[in-house]
Amino acid sequence: MSEYLDIADAHVRPISPTIIEIDLTPRADTALLKDHFKEHPIVPGVIQLRWIFEFAKAHLDSHLPETSYTIRNLKFSAPMIPNTDYLLRIESVGARLAFRTTSGSGHATKPVTSGVIEFDS
Repeated sequence: MSEYLDIADAHVRPISPTIIEIDLTPRADTALLKDHFKEHPIVPGVIQLRWIFEFAKAHLDSHLPETSYTIRNLKFSAPMIPNTDYLLRIESVGARLAFRTTSGSGHATKPVTSGVIEFDS
């Protein structure tokens, strides 16, 4: 398992061959989050993006190149806090991965991270 996937409790639900949803709870007790930031820890954006690549590679029925890509419409709407529950949804469309992470549920759902990764052919 990737060291990036190992820092969160995750339950992956396939919605279709091209869509997965992951119940995700980042753990605070990991070395990758140790100093980011000591008093008010947050999950770095680079780790959130790595999760998208790793979960897509492991669980989606897609053949995405790993060489070159562009990230479009990347938005970090709120900090991702360790020991908090999130829902990460990843959809593969051709050579693209659309993703969004939310916290809360029902009418209290709040956006955390969203964007589209486009792979060069």
